[in-house]
Amino acid sequence: AKELLDAGPVREPLQPAGREAADGLRKAYEELLAA
Repeated sequence: AKELLDAGPVREPLQPAGREAADGLRKAYEELLAA
């Protein structure tokens, strides 16, 4: 999962909506790691 989050297309999507979705996924992933 971390590999996908660190991928360029996910880190810097062309569309703002995609960027917001990627940020949400990263935040959720970080919360899972912190739990």
